[in-house]
Amino acid sequence: MNYFRSIRTQLSAKAKRMFRTPISHELPVAGADRHLAGDLTAEELRRLEQLAGQFPSMGGKEIGPFLRKLAREAPSDMAIVEVGSWLGAGTAQLAIGVRERGADQSVTIHTYDRWIATGGEIEKALRKSGLVLSKNQDTLPWVMEKLRPFGARIKFVKRDIAAIDWSGGAISVYVDDASKTPAKFHHVLRTFGPSWIPGITVLVLMDYYYWEKTGSEGHKCQKYFIEAHRKHFTHIDDFRRGSNAAFLYREKLDFEGVNFSSLLHPSEI
Repeated sequence: MNYFRSIRTQLSAKAKRMFRTPISHELPVAGADRHLAGDLTAEELRRLEQLAGQFPSMGGKEIGPFLRKLAREAPSDMAIVEVGSWLGAGTAQLAIGVRERGADQSVTIHTYDRWIATGGEIEKALRKSGLVLSKNQDTLPWVMEKLRPFGARIKFVKRDIAAIDWSGGAISVYVDDASKTPAKFHHVLRTFGPSWIPGITVLVLMDYYYWEKTGSEGHKCQKYFIEAHRKHFTHIDDFRRGSNAAFLYREKLDFEGVNFSSLLHPSEI
């Protein structure tokens, strides 16, 4: 059990202090800018697609059509939540989908990340798009500026996963590209799960198959959770490009009662 106790305390005390208080910013809805209001023209849509294609991506751009469809068809006045935005590639795809809703701009995208450039992220940004970042750079200003032309209402919350909370109401779409370890995934389940709506909420777990790349048992936590609660989730898409999988939340689950052990291999319990 020492291994899993260490998972729970993997964040350093310094990181916890840094992200204990969330920093929140919000971009305005399209209608706030007259030139963005109303239905997208074909020319505007092509411009946004071109802009979205320029974001460095670790998966969001690759499943863009699916994310756009989810945002476009999401019920009115329900939230879209994205945990792990990185540099905004998936957020841009969701924003296009929201804009494709036409006059109904009642959907807000709530996106969470630390937005602090680490060594690995610096290398990936340079390799994927030529973007030059510095170590520990605050990338949120860059992300916000790049997403501003999309005209969707986006709320950015700069906070570590372990300190995330939620009071934003019902969630129609939940995209997760960060909670790949048991402690983090357990926290987001208990935080956001009670706001998922049976028969409506779609989960896009972008690290579902990450364990195939790393060979780590800890990275199977999403797989073990879904398998332990099969009757509550229906598999709806298996992209098999990268680590992504999507599920429909089908039957109500008591997330307060979700046991941490359901995220572990039986031999590790």
